[in-house]
Amino acid sequence: MRLTVPVLSLLGLLVGCQSAPKASPGMASLRVDVVAEPKAGSKLADRAPVMYDQPGMTATPGTGAYEPVDYDNLSDIVVYLEPAGGSASAPRTIDVKPGTTAGAIVPASVGQRLTFRNAPAQPTSLYSVSDGNEFDAGSVPAGGTTDFSVRSPGLIELLTDPAKDPVLRIYAAPSRFVAATRSGKSVDFVDVPPGAYTVVAWHPRLPGGRSSVNLAADRSARVRVTIGVNALPKVGAR
Repeated sequence: MRLTVPVLSLLGLLVGCQSAPKASPGMASLRVDVVAEPKAGSKLADRAPVMYDQPGMTATPGTGAYEPVDYDNLSDIVVYLEPAGGSASAPRTIDVKPGTTAGAIVPASVGQRLTFRNAPAQPTSLYSVSDGNEFDAGSVPAGGTTDFSVRSPGLIELLTDPAKDPVLRIYAAPSRFVAATRSGKSVDFVDVPPGAYTVVAWHPRLPGGRSSVNLAADRSARVRVTIGVNALPKVGAR
């Protein structure tokens, strides 16, 4: 049977309105819709990426301080719930490739044990000077591993050479309910203890957003969180 365009559109809306997966008895689930927005009132011609200006710096648009930001496809967004309680996220092994530049940010939680595996066929140094998460594993043999337990929330950069860019970027959240995503996508948290939570969204370049939600046992909830300057608190006139 051939579906008409209106029917197809309706089906798309129904799919988009699906709730989070069902949680275990007595627990709750939450779907977080992540949106990135340019400054209110700005004009985006044909929805083209706009330029993001780092304050206090000048440069030719499109280079240096002015980096293109595609709000419709913004990556490196980390979403987490606070407070979370309970244990940290399960241990995780991550392959490290010296000589490469860090790709997408990896989400982690405070207290989580991370195992870094040296993927190349030669020994390499692995260390971090990130505040609260400093460590020095020394020389790790080819194929060898080193363990690190996350101590503090925030961005962690894994280095192999002080003169080179990080080979791995990790964002540690103060919660075991944490995930990485991009704008226009949704994140599901399942088996969350019932209660009041704040949904926090973080991004390395743009202001993150916060939304409050109350989760009830055996129920699913849905909330939206926004990335961008519009998420900043409004300052009242004096």
